[in-house]
Amino acid sequence: MELKSLHSLKCDQEFFTGINETLRRCISSTKVYHNLSKKRLFSFMDELGDEQVCIHGDAHSGNLIKANGSNYWIDLGAFTYGSHWYDIGGVYFFYKLSLGKIISKDILHMNGRQLNRFYDAFVRAYSGTDDINEIKAFNKKARRACLLFSIYTIDVEHYTGLANIFASIVIRDLSLGW
Repeated sequence: MELKSLHSLKCDQEFFTGINETLRRCISSTKVYHNLSKKRLFSFMDELGDEQVCIHGDAHSGNLIKANGSNYWIDLGAFTYGSHWYDIGGVYFFYKLSLGKIISKDILHMNGRQLNRFYDAFVRAYSGTDDINEIKAFNKKARRACLLFSIYTIDVEHYTGLANIFASIVIRDLSLGW
């Protein structure tokens, strides 16, 4: 499992900015989110902690290539360090979230059923369990981490306008199940 291998690596903190620093700045400065949403986001960030492992920032199967018998991550523009849950939130976004699935059809060339099956296999492989209660807990945390992934992606890609509307929709929809 390539993503789990990436998450086992400590990241050079002198060269890269941590995702928590970027997210705290972005969340604090925006007027898109209400104070209660900001408080929940900061609280969840505190819960995730400040691991110092490598985070791809845009982890999906379209950014993993095989060459000369080895797998390589590509598209490292959002590369950072922090909790591995940020990448898992991104995987949730691309393979589970409805808005992510629309985007993923063009990027990953999978239909909705294939995206769901890929995600389910990913969860079992990454978590190392088939226990339904553990998988439910994993998915709940991944869904929350998806909020942070969305905010980070918007900040790193420097989206404005429409992206703020998108972020509001994602946060509203995901917060309903908080």
